[in-house]
Amino acid sequence: MILKSLLCRPMHRLLGAALLALAAALPAAPAAGQVFRWYDWFTGLPRVRSNDSNAIEFRGELVVFQPMYGFRAWNGSSWRQLPMVAANADAMAVYGNRLYVASGSKLVSFDGNSWAHHGNASGIIRTLLAFNGELIIGGVFTSINGVSANRIARFDGTRFAPIGSGFRAGFVGALAVCNGTLYAAGSFGSPQMPAGDPSRVAFWNGATWQSAGAGLGSTVETLAVYNGKLIAGGWFNLAGPGGSARVAQFDGTSWTPLSPTFNKNISTIFTLSATSAGIVAGGYFHNTDGFVGAMFFNGTNWVAMDGGISTTNGVSYVWNSTTFGDQFILLGDFEFSGGVPAFGMAVWGPSQAGNGLRFDVNVDGRADITIRNPTTGLTRAWILDSNLNPTSRDIIYTGTDWDVVGTGDFNRDGEADYLWSQASTGRVHMSMFIRGNYHAPREMRGAPRTSLVVAGVADMNGDFTPDMIWRDTSNGEQGIWLLTPAGTPRFSPLPNVPTTEDLVLISDIDSNGSQDIVYRTKATGALYARRVVGSTLAAPVAITTPGAGWNLVAAADYNSDSYTDRLWTKTTGEAQIQLMGASGVASTKNLPNIPAGFVVKR
Repeated sequence: MILKSLLCRPMHRLLGAALLALAAALPAAPAAGQVFRWYDWFTGLPRVRSNDSNAIEFRGELVVFQPMYGFRAWNGSSWRQLPMVAANADAMAVYGNRLYVASGSKLVSFDGNSWAHHGNASGIIRTLLAFNGELIIGGVFTSINGVSANRIARFDGTRFAPIGSGFRAGFVGALAVCNGTLYAAGSFGSPQMPAGDPSRVAFWNGATWQSAGAGLGSTVETLAVYNGKLIAGGWFNLAGPGGSARVAQFDGTSWTPLSPTFNKNISTIFTLSATSAGIVAGGYFHNTDGFVGAMFFNGTNWVAMDGGISTTNGVSYVWNSTTFGDQFILLGDFEFSGGVPAFGMAVWGPSQAGNGLRFDVNVDGRADITIRNPTTGLTRAWILDSNLNPTSRDIIYTGTDWDVVGTGDFNRDGEADYLWSQASTGRVHMSMFIRGNYHAPREMRGAPRTSLVVAGVADMNGDFTPDMIWRDTSNGEQGIWLLTPAGTPRFSPLPNVPTTEDLVLISDIDSNGSQDIVYRTKATGALYARRVVGSTLAAPVAITTPGAGWNLVAAADYNSDSYTDRLWTKTTGEAQIQLMGASGVASTKNLPNIPAGFVVKR
């Protein structure tokens, strides 16, 4: 095969060396098959480093409290200020379609328009949780609104009541519901406190509080639920027989470590949050191997979070956390996340580079559009908002001999990068976007001849690493260079396609999890897709156009619903996105005309 013989020797040496050097500087993926990274939703938002910051999801928005700025809500694309109230957010919970907030000893709630005050406890309220149609309240108090209640109480929206005899000393600092059972945790039950109280973690059996297993050896600061088990974090070194450093799991009978081989020096865990993908633990700890302020449990092991959180003086805390969709929100006294300014608020979540997302300048989970003027050499991004309205951003002027031939997350940071090719020489460059900022390109290789071109970039084998599809325009030969996370390329041939067919784009056009190559018959303009199956191509499937004159120019997930949408244009500049769903085209979004002289790049 001519293509293979031309590519194997020069590409394996030149491209392989470049990718190996690049891979050496990349962070290891925290979870097998899924790449996580730091995001910044807060650029330009005034914020403070504070252990008093807190956050929770409420009515589809992320509500964040920070001292000085009060309560603000994020809807996925923009922030808005909520009405001011004389309250901090020591604890928050959603109950009865209202947001409840504990501030010191008082309890207030927000109905979406205004705040209401519900009463005061005799001491600090530290935790809130909705359970069985009531709001559960824990803290350091012996009464609330005049009702006797030792460290824990319940509220039905009108009246407060105790829950059993509560706890005679210490505090209740965390609440959770696991497998339908209410758990409370804190400092109660230590040897210095009254005998008979449960040891740091207790469950409510409907009549009394019972100790959860053998209990824990010191204060518990936080609880979470993951894979049907109760997860506790705090100051303890012992979780029943066997021991566990600062974090442990309870299966309803006994306590065990989540990762028996984990042996990092963790000072304390203040907060835990969990999704189906794993657990984020935040607190105060610093290890030279990347466990700094926060760590991630991927279902098997605790792993570092790409540099963790930090400050310039070396003292940093993650005090609170929550989840918003599949993202983890971390808040506290820190300046950086992953070495990039974060200033007290950071987001950790799965890379959005897959699922048809080709190019995302502002890292909001929606694909953006690249357009280029081949006459002037200007490359421009159309950044789409939640309504798919574009805002233009000029990226770079290059020589007119260079062109964008694909995008892919080459440095595995969740942001799609540009791949460039020079028509006259066949040279290939890659330029990265890091936190939305364009970085100068680096050379990756030179093609043996100008008829050999990069036809596209896509993750062809599901390893979250972009691969290159090459094609010889002189004879229709084509193949894939599979680029492994370690940086070593591997060649995979594909069947030839006649030169009477143009390769239009490569994407998961039918949203089934496999990449497809879309071809156009030159003579008729007919479009068809062929799914890539290893080193073969499946039978062609016709693609229906919106009407006469429309050309398919790109396919990506433009509205972040995990379906690959289709971008069509006309030579007159008209543009529209077909938003796809489970049954095909769900709706159509008309875009402004593509500016004169510009073309959409795939």
